[in-house]
Amino acid sequence: MFRVLLEVRNRNSFALSIESVESYLEINERRYPLLRTVEATHIGAGAGGIVTLQMEHTPGRSLSMILNTLQSSNPTFSVGGTIMARTQYGWIYIPVRVEGQAR
Repeated sequence: MFRVLLEVRNRNSFALSIESVESYLEINERRYPLLRTVEATHIGAGAGGIVTLQMEHTPGRSLSMILNTLQSSNPTFSVGGTIMARTQYGWIYIPVRVEGQAR
């Protein structure tokens, strides 16, 4: 398992709480979970905070990703996820997805 610490700056005039961040890697239409939040992080208006993401890394998952990539002569990749934050005005949901092909 490893952790990534992200420094996040809230440039809004209101506080927010980052409740969840989840990400994945998709190879040839097969999805592998990546980093996700450990706990919610409250960030005040105009302030900064640290969001902790972690991932459990297993040899089986790595082998599966490599084999999946090698099984195709033209593998496709995408990285995506979601960011969910709570504010005094309601929930903010931000989907993220970036696609590409191996060359």
